[in-house]
Amino acid sequence: VHHTMVERHREVCHGPDRDGIIEYVNPAFERITGHTAIEVLGQRPNLLHSGKQGPEFYRAMWECILKGEVFSEVFINRNRSGEIYYEQKTITPLRDNTGEITHFVATGRDISERIEFEEQLRYLAEHDTLTDLPNRALFGELTGFHPLYILAVAAPTLAATS
Repeated sequence: VHHTMVERHREVCHGPDRDGIIEYVNPAFERITGHTAIEVLGQRPNLLHSGKQGPEFYRAMWECILKGEVFSEVFINRNRSGEIYYEQKTITPLRDNTGEITHFVATGRDISERIEFEEQLRYLAEHDTLTDLPNRALFGELTGFHPLYILAVAAPTLAATS
C-alpha cells in the first residue's frame, strides 16, 4: 500500500541512502526533473544542482540531516533539459532499529510558477508601470532612505541657503 501511495503521489519523492546515493525515485521525480529512474539510480542528487546555491547551503543541509533533523528549504535545481526550477523540498532521515540513520526520504514539489509570480509582483511593486523605471519604494530599499525623508532633511538646508 505504501509503495502505491508514493508511486501515485504528485510530489517528487526520492530515497537516497546515508551517503546520498539515490535508491528510489517515483514517477513525479521523473516528470519534473526529466531524468528517468534508470539514469539516476546509483547517482547522487547533485546531478540536479543548478550552481545557484553555494556549498554552504549543501553543507548546512548535510549537517542538519546527519544529526537526524528534518531539513526543509527551497532548492534551485536544473532539470535534464537545463532549465532552472524551484523545488520546496523536505528531507527526513530514516533510522534503523538501533537508531542509526540509514536512508533519507526527500519529498518536494515544483514551486517555479509561484516563485515567478512573486518575482513579477515584486517587480510591479518596485517599478513605475508607465515608464518601467524604479519607483520610490525601490529607491528607498536600495539607498536605505525613503525619498520623503530625504526631502524633509534637505528642505530646511535648501531654504537656509536661498
